[in-house]
Amino acid sequence: MIGVLLPYVRKFQRSAESNDIVDRFSYQYTSTLLGFSAIMMAASQYVGRPIQCWVPAQFTRTWEKYAETYCFIKGTYFLPGAFASEEEVSVTSPDDTVTATPHVGYYQWIPIILFIQALCFYLPSIIWRTFNENGELKIKELAAVSEASRKIKSNMSDDQVKGRKFGRYFFKKLIFRNEATVFKNSGVAASGKFLPLLFLFTKLMYLANIVLQFWILTYCLETKSWMWGWQTFQDLVAGREWETTGIFPRVTMCDFSIMDLTTVHDHSIQCVIVINMLAEKVYVFFWFWLLFVGVLTGLSFAYWTVMYMLQSIGRNFIYSYLQSAPSFQKEQENISVVPAQFVDNFLHADGVFISRLVQQNSGDLFTSIMLEEMFNLYRQREAEKAHKKEDDSALPVDSAPTQLKEEDDDDIPLPPPTKATVETLSSDDEDDDDVDSPDTTATLPR
Repeated sequence: MIGVLLPYVRKFQRSAESNDIVDRFSYQYTSTLLGFSAIMMAASQYVGRPIQCWVPAQFTRTWEKYAETYCFIKGTYFLPGAFASEEEVSVTSPDDTVTATPHVGYYQWIPIILFIQALCFYLPSIIWRTFNENGELKIKELAAVSEASRKIKSNMSDDQVKGRKFGRYFFKKLIFRNEATVFKNSGVAASGKFLPLLFLFTKLMYLANIVLQFWILTYCLETKSWMWGWQTFQDLVAGREWETTGIFPRVTMCDFSIMDLTTVHDHSIQCVIVINMLAEKVYVFFWFWLLFVGVLTGLSFAYWTVMYMLQSIGRNFIYSYLQSAPSFQKEQENISVVPAQFVDNFLHADGVFISRLVQQNSGDLFTSIMLEEMFNLYRQREAEKAHKKEDDSALPVDSAPTQLKEEDDDDIPLPPPTKATVETLSSDDEDDDDVDSPDTTATLPR
């Protein structure tokens, strides 16, 4: 079974390249923990005996099984203080009140609630990947290329070749995004701010999901307080167990009636809810984990908001990786506006954002080589544009703008070609094979 699930688990892990570590805490780690907890709780319910009841002696085995099934489905109720010893009652003060309601009916739905909570954590990730993969700058594709380049064992010269080729690849993507007609009329996508805004919106969804999770815990567990996790922890430290607090009680009561011909017999039996022993540990841990992930998500949202709102921060980030480039140093010495135009007019917020993700996935050296190659290509392109404006007549062939050079480094991993590209390449090969060759057999003597 593990071998069957392993490919899907690996695919699930690779999707983390298109975002940051804080998002992975929500949609990957937390949803995985909740999913395993749901499976564990469901197994204890439907494979084992989640509830066991003390029935009268006259009950047969069939009657006992019916009573336990009825009480598990209908729900039981808890009598505050009924099962507490004198020592446990003396621990509580007269002002203490039971935070749980007498009726206990949530344990039947715990596996389903956990599955819903796991889905809520994973939903923002689906929205993020769906929208960013529909644009020209596919973050997952770019991050996968940079990540694959980093994982391949190579020397320093190979790393430089890989970084330059990825820089040319990223450069062509940005040119198409900036100049293609289909993107110029696409609203937010054409402004170069689509990806950061989508990323911040996804972060906001993660924050809203944290609030929703606290509400689910409070409403479904009937705790009446959003701080029940901390209160339960304090109760455990103070020695107050479920007998006095009523939170996840182990022993409850169940009332049911049985009709015998014309007579109705009422019964009250005492039941042990074994699943609550496990549910208490799961939900107390999850409450603190939820608080931890919520704080991380809030700090991450504030960090990326500042990074996006302050343009100077993004510009300084790009400049920090271009300081060692001779072309960049030359432009700085001449007090040129080319570096600022490279960041503001060419990369835009989208390019700066992707550069940050590439840096997180591939490291500083790869990012520096990539940005240096992109900056050199941008300077060359701007120089050619300026030369065209100065020359009113047609340019001679020798001075025509040079195309981006393709170096012979086919072993560098690039995203897999699309189906249309494969068909085009295949058709070109077929056309080359169909070229008529001279019929040499006709000239041979018989």
